[in-house]
Amino acid sequence: MPITFPLNEWQKIAARVYGDGCFALYAEDDSEISPDDKECLQVNHVGDTNFFGLMVELDESEDCRDGEQAVTRLNTIIEDMSVVRDALALVK
Repeated sequence: MPITFPLNEWQKIAARVYGDGCFALYAEDDSEISPDDKECLQVNHVGDTNFFGLMVELDESEDCRDGEQAVTRLNTIIEDMSVVRDALALVK
């Protein structure tokens, strides 16, 4: 699934802070993001599938329409990843 530009406000907030700001360029005004940079954000080029997944989950095309829903979606991701972490921690 491609990420829709321009990014919404919660995607921009995530881009500014995720990975110590490594993706902050995507929080710029849409007119300032080059087509090459937009292409790099797509799944085949982003280099960080967690960031890509976060952008997809926060995308309006996924019906993420407000900040409250963004937080709820992020909480679900954290819970799901915690279950996986706990299961992996049991492997010896």
